[in-house]
Amino acid sequence: MQPLFLVVGSLGLSRLEYVNVLAAQASVSVPAAANLIALVSQKTAKQLAPETGHATGRGASRCIRIRDEASNCYHIAMRNQQLTLLSAALVTALTIALATSPLVAVATPKSTQPKTKTAKAVSTEAANKAAAAAVSFASIYADIAKQEAIKQKQFDKIYSAAQADMNASNYAAAEKKLLEAIDIVESLNGNEQKLLTRTRLADCYLKQKKYKDAEKQYKEAYDSNIQLYRGNYPVLFADARGLSEVYKATNRATEAEKILAAAHEARKKRYSVAGVDDGDLFATFYQAMRDALAKKNSAAVSKMFQYPLSVRWNGNLKRSVTTRTYRNQQELLANDNIIFTPAILKLFAEYPEKELWCKDQGIMLGGGLVWLTSVQLVKVTGQPTYQIHAMTINDDMPPSIKRHQ
Repeated sequence: MQPLFLVVGSLGLSRLEYVNVLAAQASVSVPAAANLIALVSQKTAKQLAPETGHATGRGASRCIRIRDEASNCYHIAMRNQQLTLLSAALVTALTIALATSPLVAVATPKSTQPKTKTAKAVSTEAANKAAAAAVSFASIYADIAKQEAIKQKQFDKIYSAAQADMNASNYAAAEKKLLEAIDIVESLNGNEQKLLTRTRLADCYLKQKKYKDAEKQYKEAYDSNIQLYRGNYPVLFADARGLSEVYKATNRATEAEKILAAAHEARKKRYSVAGVDDGDLFATFYQAMRDALAKKNSAAVSKMFQYPLSVRWNGNLKRSVTTRTYRNQQELLANDNIIFTPAILKLFAEYPEKELWCKDQGIMLGGGLVWLTSVQLVKVTGQPTYQIHAMTINDDMPPSIKRHQ
């Protein structure tokens, strides 16, 4: 599950959209979700100064932060199709925010608030609510994880059997198993395995000369890869080759040539929205960076940046924004343990190039924990490559950097 502290800005969702996300595939009714959103909206609105539109007080800031986190959860859920986990996480975040916020008494007008309840009693009650919410979330998360594991095991078994049937040229049996596998995989996390399963079904249809069915499956996998993931998964080539075979078999030679060319162009331009026009060259650069970080080769890593390098920390808990500029390799080497903390190193290790995502503000790792906000094409010893000119870390600035400033 993606961490909830990642704040990438509100997407401006309507209340109905929030409710739909909360209710989707989670043990939450639409009315219950609507009530949660209403309470957060009410608490936030009551702490906004009408003249400035800014929050006043720590409680309001916390509610606004939860609202932004809700938007971020929606964004990640739609990209990774993890609505089940993220809906449960969002419900918990809202519940804990409401229970622990200093604004718990705001829902009741001052004139009607019980005068007998002391601040200590309110604090104890809020703590109890927070503890109950945490227990509830742990239970939901454990149950969802258990169900996911069971489904994944079931999928793996069926898919492996289908592969065996394909290898034995028993295509009718393979087709039946792959259709069953697709029904299961659609409810699982893991974008690539969804594409691969559909591509394998298309292969099965092609072997049986069921060209219409094969074209439908190849095209669906190809289009999903392009539209949802910008062609980031290499299976795009398999789908393009499959479509090319279908087109040739159905006397569409021109279309066969076009789809192969389009696949190559899509793969090359998969980061163009972020200003990176050669996706394959960036992939080579990024893998070299991952290798250098894994080997803790700081000297090699420092050569992968363009100076002056700007690093921005968007605070998590303290919400403070800090930017540092490193003028040369020596300054970066003196601070590399501050930038590449164990958490950041782990992130690079866990995210291969095919799992990156991008938009016009840069290339993203870890659901937004790290953004490579400016990546420049340069020449090093006469060879083209990329270098990072600016990056953003959506977390608190490490304490050590503050002591040295």
